[in-house]
Amino acid sequence: MKKIKYCLLLAFGLCWTGGEVWAQSYGQSEDYEEIEFKDFDLEGYRKKAFERHCKELEKCKQTVKENPKDERAWDEYANTLSVMKGDGTASDSLFKIEYPIMLEGMKKHIPHTATYELAKNDDPNEKNGLSYDEIIDKYPDSFLHYSTYITVSSRKEERLKKLCQHWYRSGQYPPERLNYAYNLLASTEENALIFAGIFDYEPMIMLQLGKGLFQDKTILIATFALSDMSFPISGDELTKKLGIPPYKEEEDEAEPSDPAQLAEMYLKKIQQKIGYIVRHVNRPIYFSASEDNIFEKRALKDSLYSEGLLFKYSAKPYDNLAVIRRNFEHTYLLDYLKESFHPETLSSSYDDPEKIKREKLYYIPAFRSLLKFYKESGDRAHYEELYNLLRSIIDRSDYATPKVKEEYLNSINNL
Repeated sequence: MKKIKYCLLLAFGLCWTGGEVWAQSYGQSEDYEEIEFKDFDLEGYRKKAFERHCKELEKCKQTVKENPKDERAWDEYANTLSVMKGDGTASDSLFKIEYPIMLEGMKKHIPHTATYELAKNDDPNEKNGLSYDEIIDKYPDSFLHYSTYITVSSRKEERLKKLCQHWYRSGQYPPERLNYAYNLLASTEENALIFAGIFDYEPMIMLQLGKGLFQDKTILIATFALSDMSFPISGDELTKKLGIPPYKEEEDEAEPSDPAQLAEMYLKKIQQKIGYIVRHVNRPIYFSASEDNIFEKRALKDSLYSEGLLFKYSAKPYDNLAVIRRNFEHTYLLDYLKESFHPETLSSSYDDPEKIKREKLYYIPAFRSLLKFYKESGDRAHYEELYNLLRSIIDRSDYATPKVKEEYLNSINNL
């Protein structure tokens, strides 16, 4: 199972290059881009990953040296090391050397913090660390780590609800994330089942449990729900939640060492599980557009239809462009894309403010087919409205390189 985890991380890395995002539309779309594993150079990837990790580590070490009391700096240091753990390569060896050194630094400079306790919890050699529940109870206002708090509490409904309510009421949660999540949820049919990426799951759950909206929707982390990693469908939790019979996993085949074959095995597992769910639930099923759903979207691409920020699962073709048009003209709340009226510092308590900015770029592939429709149908008013909105998102994407901005711009200019 470690190999499947690694393969998932590998696919994630293929979608995110140098911290930049190029969001593609998947399923029943001309923008769909197939990912090929057959010619993938695994050893070459590992070598480059190790080199990148070394550079990132040096940067993190310099930052904590300059700012020894900065919890966020130490947290980034810990996160950089954590992604190197357990793959049996040079990265794993470096993790084993560096992690104890980092913990000593935390103990000296930020000893009584959630950051230090979480780092100890992630240390395989630590015997006296606090559990996640104990850390949450001891540091209930450590909003820097609420993303972790939410994720590790995803199977504890009462705990999860209290965390969401506390974070929402604190005013520390970035409103643009809630606006994006509102657009996701508001565009789904009644009683929808939504398979979200890890990053999408959080603001949707915040709206549902923190604010009390969209109570009829069931929101699940796709990677956890559809794999054997930590939320297996075979463990009865998911099937019980959905009110369907327990799922019996097919007998495991031997895991191949080849990345392409391993990826195909995982895709097959997803297809089997989704097929089982579809046969037993009478509910509309959706997938978010984020990159951390890439395996799921590839496995189901022939049955997924873009409706904007979400993809709907359907065994039969339907007019999904009409739904995208409805979402743009009547459903989505889009003013926040034009201007924001809260200080940038509000996101400083969040674990990755840069991701919040990148998220807006998803609207470009989401609306590209609609922009083309407006152009070809001669609907000049709606075309100009939508084009100006997308152009504004691109122009204000100061976090993207000129090359990435040019690619986005070309995608709406060359229709």
